[in-house]
Amino acid sequence: MGIARSLAAALGASVIIASASAAGQETETIETLVTGQYAHGLPAGEVRRFAGTENTAILVAILRDPAAGPHHPNAAEALGLVGGPETTEILMAVADSVTDLSDQPRIAGAARRSALRALGMLAARHPAEAAEIVRHLESAALPGGSDADPGTGDVETAATVGLTLAASPGADAALCRIAGTVGAHPRVRAAARAHIHGAKTERNACPPALRGTQRAARR
Repeated sequence: MGIARSLAAALGASVIIASASAAGQETETIETLVTGQYAHGLPAGEVRRFAGTENTAILVAILRDPAAGPHHPNAAEALGLVGGPETTEILMAVADSVTDLSDQPRIAGAARRSALRALGMLAARHPAEAAEIVRHLESAALPGGSDADPGTGDVETAATVGLTLAASPGADAALCRIAGTVGAHPRVRAAARAHIHGAKTERNACPPALRGTQRAARR
C-alpha cells in the first residue's frame, strides 16, 4: 500500500507540473518573449511559433515606441524570424538609426546591429526582397555607410553577418567586394572573408571579376 500511495503521489505531482507548464505556454505571447532577458540570446524556436500578421504588428509597434527602447534589439531579431516583406522598411529604419533612441545610444547601437542581422534573415526568407536588402547591408558595411562607432566597426561587422544570413549569390558577391575594399574597417574585411560561403580561401570563393580588387587591396 505504501508503494501504491507513493506512485499515486508521484503521478499527481507530474500532472500538476505538466498542467502548470501548459498554462505557462498558453499565456506566453510574442510580447512576453521579446521583453524577456536571455543568457544565450532570443529563443528562435519559440519566436517562430508566433508567425503571423497580428504578431508582426506587435513587434513593429514595439520598434516604433521609444519607451520600449530596451526591447528593440529582441523585437528586431524577432521580425527577422517571423516578419513578412512589409517589415523590411522598419528594419532598415532601425538599422539606420532613424527611430528615436537618440537618448539611449547603447541601446540604439544594439538595436542597429540586431536589425542588420534581422535583415539578412528576412532576405533569406523572402527572396523578392533580397536585392534591396543586400544593397542596404553592403552600404552599411562600407566606409561612409554607417556613422555608429566607426572606431570599433561593430555596426559594419553586423552588416556582414546580415549578408551571410541572406545566403544568396548577390550577398556572396557583396561580401567579396567588402573583403576587397581597401578603406573598409579591418574587422569588417576580416568578417567578410570569414563569412564567404563554401570556400576555404577568399580567392576560390569570389568570382574572378572581383579577385583583382582583392589583390589590389593587398598591395
